[in-house]
Amino acid sequence: MTAEDIAARIGQALRLAPALLRHDPIFRYAAIGALMALILLVGRAAQDWAGQGAIPATPPSALERPSVAGPASPDLTQPAPAAAPAIVPGRSLDGVTIAPAPAEDFGRLPRQKQP
Repeated sequence: MTAEDIAARIGQALRLAPALLRHDPIFRYAAIGALMALILLVGRAAQDWAGQGAIPATPPSALERPSVAGPASPDLTQPAPAAAPAIVPGRSLDGVTIAPAPAEDFGRLPRQKQP
């Protein structure tokens, strides 16, 4: 194939695209999906090119900064609960009773009562 043949095929495909978008739903949805993927890829590349921290998740004015002289919140001053959980890293599981998980009906049809 020469460059002229490739250009002719691309031109033919570009001339058919508007009619296919109007009349073929599969082509239409595939084109919409391809366009969305292209937009996401370009946006991701733009974020990468902008560098670290160029697009903040929240504006700096929205962040609350605690005052240095203010009292500590009540959550920070309360002691930890006295009862330790039964399963923690580094603790033996010898005395722990593990029950089977409850039965789930996820993905099943609801049971109908028989008359």
